[in-house]
Amino acid sequence: MPAHHHAPSRRRTATIALVGLLCAAGAACSQPTPEAGGAPPPAINKVRYSEPSSADIIPMLFPATGVETRRTQGLTGLLALAQDVRTKACTTPSSGAPADTPPPMFVRRMALPDLAYVRAHGFTSPPVPAPAARPRCAEATQDRITSLGKLVAPLQARWWKVVESVNDEPAVQRAYTELKGCFAGQGIAADDEDAFFGVVDSRLSALGDDPRAAGREDRRLGGLYARCMAPVEAAREGLRQKHRKAFLKSHAAEVGRLQNTLPERLDQVTESFGVRYSSPTP
Repeated sequence: MPAHHHAPSRRRTATIALVGLLCAAGAACSQPTPEAGGAPPPAINKVRYSEPSSADIIPMLFPATGVETRRTQGLTGLLALAQDVRTKACTTPSSGAPADTPPPMFVRRMALPDLAYVRAHGFTSPPVPAPAARPRCAEATQDRITSLGKLVAPLQARWWKVVESVNDEPAVQRAYTELKGCFAGQGIAADDEDAFFGVVDSRLSALGDDPRAAGREDRRLGGLYARCMAPVEAAREGLRQKHRKAFLKSHAAEVGRLQNTLPERLDQVTESFGVRYSSPTP
């Protein structure tokens, strides 16, 4: 079987050291930890603050385009930030101070890439903006984090399976066949998307001692990736939107409950932990 048929499957498990930008479909997103000698510390890029309404729930939980995933990242980032705030608020000298850890990051899923963002910033995800103040431990209720995660996880996991299934569509497979030639035209020897990620990882790791140079290379490679993946995404976006209509119809009752309850639950988290919902923007 030609290599391009394998690329979408391998991409589900491939992890790039520089990033922590992959999140397995349907799985909880953990804090990414770049390997030593990997990417430079991510720059704090622009973010958009908002208070999600019921209308925002659809693109947030069931994104069909890369731009819509910014809201998805916002939800994941909010929960990760709340957890980080709680850990720090509830750590006492007797329990031992937590080791220095990277800040919570906006986590991207390359099964549904935001090409505009990658083109502008490369592959490295920025940190979620930290709150100015830390709440008391008693106010930072863990249940508000875990219960909200459990509320959205089952249905969202089903949607990510739909997103992955689009890669098997003939139109998408045809678009994937053009990747090798496009990468080669940009001076990158990579047979498929997975191999391209390997090149990115290797080049940024080699520049680990020069963060500025690594940042420039990250953005350059991001631009190449966005250019070559544009036809693939053009084929996938319409299919995802078509599948989403059917998905929302078949899960109408569950989606309705989430639209009715999630905005209030998000407000509870922001109030308890002193955090704000934000999403990355180019």
